[in-house]
Amino acid sequence: MKLKFWGATQQVSGSMTLLELDSGIRILVDCGIDLQAYREIKKNSQEEAVKLLSSPIFPAPARDIDVVILTHAHIDHTGCLPILIREGFSGQIFCTTPTRPILELLLKDTSRINETRIKKNKAISKESAEALYTSRFIFNKKEMEGVMTRVNTYNFNETFTVAEDTKVQFISTGHLIGAANVVIYHAGKSIAFSGDIGRKNYPILSDPEPLPQVDALVMESTYGSRMHRSKDKPEDVILPVIEEVCLEKQGRLIIPAFSIGRTQAIIFTIHQLFLQGKIPKIPIYLDTPMGKKSNIIHENYYHLLNKKVQKTKNEHGRAFDFELLKYINHPNANYQLASSNESCIVISASGMIEGGRIQEHVYKKLQDPTCTILMVGYCASHTFGYQLLHHSEENPILWNKKPLNVKAEILQTDVYSGHADQGDLLTFLKTQNPTQLQKLFLVHGERESMNVFKEIAENLGYAHVYTPSKEQVFEI
Repeated sequence: MKLKFWGATQQVSGSMTLLELDSGIRILVDCGIDLQAYREIKKNSQEEAVKLLSSPIFPAPARDIDVVILTHAHIDHTGCLPILIREGFSGQIFCTTPTRPILELLLKDTSRINETRIKKNKAISKESAEALYTSRFIFNKKEMEGVMTRVNTYNFNETFTVAEDTKVQFISTGHLIGAANVVIYHAGKSIAFSGDIGRKNYPILSDPEPLPQVDALVMESTYGSRMHRSKDKPEDVILPVIEEVCLEKQGRLIIPAFSIGRTQAIIFTIHQLFLQGKIPKIPIYLDTPMGKKSNIIHENYYHLLNKKVQKTKNEHGRAFDFELLKYINHPNANYQLASSNESCIVISASGMIEGGRIQEHVYKKLQDPTCTILMVGYCASHTFGYQLLHHSEENPILWNKKPLNVKAEILQTDVYSGHADQGDLLTFLKTQNPTQLQKLFLVHGERESMNVFKEIAENLGYAHVYTPSKEQVFEI
């Protein structure tokens, strides 16, 4: 077998790896869009940007790829699927059963955003980098729907055949509902792809399952150099904030959160506090249509979530929907809520405050000293969320290029991070016997994180550890 690395090599975004079997069958594991690429392209000159955008999107011509296997539904692992089909892929796509509805939800939302972007970009020069990026990486609803007709689903731990003498198994890995390690068995050899590894004791997800012994492992290393800061339970983190903001100050708690996974974890935590009688009847508004749809998917697949979720569902009929939770369905209601002085909790997307309904809530309350904005996830350096976390008198908040006087309190916690930290990654790796694991490839991490984790792995006795670059090929 040959392994060709393509995406998420020495960076976090754009997971995509090609496995070519001895028979010539080509399997693409993940097909993610590179969320960092456009920002990097904009830094280059027009000529350099066009050159970068003209390079191949996939590690082989789309028509020559036979099978796609997905680790999970996040766009940086799936966002190029419509483009793959547009360019000639005619094979089948395989994923876990819960991944399918999440994938459809995410691709549909992305296509909606894309079509809005296309309308805005009608006036741009056809020779520009912006136009080339749009023509190559932006897909529409029809192309998204074409992806869904090719999706085949299997349960965790079920073994299925994708080619002659080639079987595949999905092993649950936490991180997101439906997320899996992909184990491929071919001609007496085995190789595993970790996708994104979840952490232990996550509020709603089961712990990652142990990986069977394999010959080669392609492993993410996002948090390879660091540990999560918060060691507290989510309830112990969020309860004091609710008490101070909503009960003592009679103010507003705003939580920017991604609609799928993170939102459900927050809602479940607050639901538990309510069931335990630790908070009174505080209005909680969910202002993200995708979050509402994601709640339904999580309710439908509650049996795949952890024991706490299953117990709550069985005893109360619902795990992610309860009497305090109110949905904001219409944009006008969003504006009304953002402008009101009601003491409440507002959960809205996006998590980095880079778009979506959350922007209205944040903008209206940034100058309100009774308001607290609780950031519950990582914010990339180019985002408004990052600005918010790092603002100062010397580095003021800018909104539409105008400085804002921030009076709201800004807090952050990583208790809801869905990624394994260094300790969890080591627990995952130690399922593999160093004398039996022939090759370990680190991907999906910044170079520094990879190098730190590589050194740790080598000190533990893993002899052949690699941090591959794009287009690098290895024999398995």
